Amino acid sequence: MGLCEKMVKILFICHGNICRSPMAEFVMKALVRESGREAEFRIESAATSYEEIGNPVYPPARRELAAHGISCAGKKARHLERRDYDAYDYLIGMERVNLRNMERICGGDPEGKMYLLRDFTDDPGEIDDPWYTGRFGEVYAQILAGCRGLLRQCGSAEDGTGRVIDFHTHIFPDRIADRALAKLRAGSHVMSYTDGTLAGLQASMKEAGISLSVVLPVATSAAQTEHINEQAIRTHQAAGKTGVDSFGAAHPDDPDWERELKKIAEAGLRGIKIHPPYQEVDRDDPRDIRILEKAGELGLTVVTHGGLDVGLPGAAQATPDKIRRAVLAAGPVRLVCAHMGGWKGWEEVYDCLGDTGVMLDTAFALGRMKPSGDGYPWAEGELDLLSDEAFVRMVWQFGPERILFGTDSPWDDQKECVRHIRRLPLSEAERTMILGGNADRLLNGRGRGYSK
Repeated sequence: MGLCEKMVKILFICHGNICRSPMAEFVMKALVRESGREAEFRIESAATSYEEIGNPVYPPARRELAAHGISCAGKKARHLERRDYDAYDYLIGMERVNLRNMERICGGDPEGKMYLLRDFTDDPGEIDDPWYTGRFGEVYAQILAGCRGLLRQCGSAEDGTGRVIDFHTHIFPDRIADRALAKLRAGSHVMSYTDGTLAGLQASMKEAGISLSVVLPVATSAAQTEHINEQAIRTHQAAGKTGVDSFGAAHPDDPDWERELKKIAEAGLRGIKIHPPYQEVDRDDPRDIRILEKAGELGLTVVTHGGLDVGLPGAAQATPDKIRRAVLAAGPVRLVCAHMGGWKGWEEVYDCLGDTGVMLDTAFALGRMKPSGDGYPWAEGELDLLSDEAFVRMVWQFGPERILFGTDSPWDDQKECVRHIRRLPLSEAERTMILGGNADRLLNGRGRGYSK
């Protein structure tokens, strides 16, 4: 989960529920109480074994908590049950053997709710059982760090911290969604993970714990632009209720392109999407550059497709070198390059864009594409995207403050994309920036931008 718009339910779990998990339960309760957010949380703990059921907290663990002014009076060990999986948002173990037993008891982890507590720190790993080691002070420090990171991850409804924002999604009107997805699957030969509708995106967001998705509509012809923007404005106006916002669209051949940009800005939309391959115009074409210039004047963020496109083999209108030329020619504008700046051309991205100040989104750039199953003869390695090592290297090259989380939904699984970012060897602060902090600042006019 991200934004705490409803009660967040957390269950800490260890082997016996007499040392680590009750320590985590009462440390987390203390942190929540200190922050004045008790009404937002339900926090408990449980065991994966039956060895200590009904017993109180182990005396050395109780004394360690008391040394920090924390009481665990009345706590008795209880067993993890299969129904707990549906009852809690987070099921948090202390070591990997806990996770294996949690999955066995709960029948797997289909919704991605299970974590290790130290996953929420800058030093991921396991918390050893102090019943054997006797190092209760060390365990307390690890638990405190994990609980602090978890609390930051949850954020709050007031300050918006910690929420997950998918900066790059697509939806279609219900009446055409089936046809649109079928056509796009036929061209790309990759799987779609939702039905392409608003409701489908919302269901995916709920499962992934995403607080806000931003729709990036593409005008593939100039004639579509006005209609697409009317729908984008309606989506934007309903975002407070739906959790789905929208950018507008621009097409370089639209004779009313300037009027459309002004309409988008006046309606309060935060930006526009341009897709050079689908629009068959090079990114450094003067028609595209004038859109960048006007968007900059109006304070609109521009998201551009970056690199090749799986559905348009050979289309090279948005390569990193062309994006660089456009940025240098356009003047000050907040520009986001999708797909980590250059889909299937990532080795060129830093050299071309590293010194420009543009931001990158992660959409459809990590891991491996999933074939649609239509029998298309994929070549060996053709489905591979950025490796974890290459992605982390780009994060460090550009700086985590320039990376925006995006999935390209419905073309990737939002839940798995969130989990993938959380598994990477990044600090908790870096993950928080990428998963939502950077997007929150950009959407509220506080993000980075290019200045000549």
